[in-house]
Amino acid sequence: MGIFLLMRLRFNEYESLAGSITYGISPMVLKWVSVGYTDMAAISFSIWALYFIVLAVKKNGKYFYFAFPMAALAFLTRFNIAFIVIPMTFMIIIHRSFLRNIKEILSGIFLGFLVLLPFLVLYYITYSDPFLPFTTTLGLTETLQSEKVQYIPDALYYIRNIPSMGFYLNRSGASGYIILLPLIGLVLYAFEIIRIRIRHEMRKRVRTAFHHGLCPQGASDPQLPLI
Repeated sequence: MGIFLLMRLRFNEYESLAGSITYGISPMVLKWVSVGYTDMAAISFSIWALYFIVLAVKKNGKYFYFAFPMAALAFLTRFNIAFIVIPMTFMIIIHRSFLRNIKEILSGIFLGFLVLLPFLVLYYITYSDPFLPFTTTLGLTETLQSEKVQYIPDALYYIRNIPSMGFYLNRSGASGYIILLPLIGLVLYAFEIIRIRIRHEMRKRVRTAFHHGLCPQGASDPQLPLI
C-alpha cells in the first residue's frame, strides 16, 4: 500500500498498481520475507517515511509528524535503515521546508525520539547501556566473514544475479510463475495505452475535420448552423 501511494504521486493508478504488484511479489522480496528476516519490514516502514516526507514538503507540513516516527520504527527494525535520514534531509533542503516548516520538523523529530525512548530505556535497564544493541551490531558487522553469515562482499552481486532474482526463489527449481501476474498486467496496460492513443488520435482527426467543415479556408469565423 505504501509503495502504491508513493508511486501514485508521480504515476497514474494503473502504473502504480503494476509497480506495487511487481515489487510485492518479486522473488527477491518473497525470498527475504520467507526466511524471517526484518529487511522487508524495515523497507516497508522506510517507504511510508518517504511517502510522508514527500507529502510534508509538497502539501502539508503536518505530515512531518508521521514521517519521523516512521523513520524511527524503520531504524528499530533494521539499524542500517538510519541512512534514510539522507534522502529525507535532502527533500527538506531542496524544498526549503526548514524555512517555512521548522516547527513541524522539530515536532516530528521529537515524536520520532518518543518512539525510540521506550527502547532506549529498556536497553538501559537490561544492559546498563541504552546504545548497546547499536554498538554491538556495528562491531559485529565490521568483523563479519562470508563463511559465518550470508554476507558476500561483492558490490556487483545484485547485477550479476538479476536472472536468478527474476525467476528463482531458491536453488531447488524455477519459480517463473511468480512474475506471471505483473507481466500480464504490463501487457494489458500496454494495450490499454495503445487503445487510448488510437482513440485520442481519432477524436483529434474528427475535431479537425469538423472544424475545417465549419470554418473553410479563408473564412474568419465559423458560422454555426441555426437550429
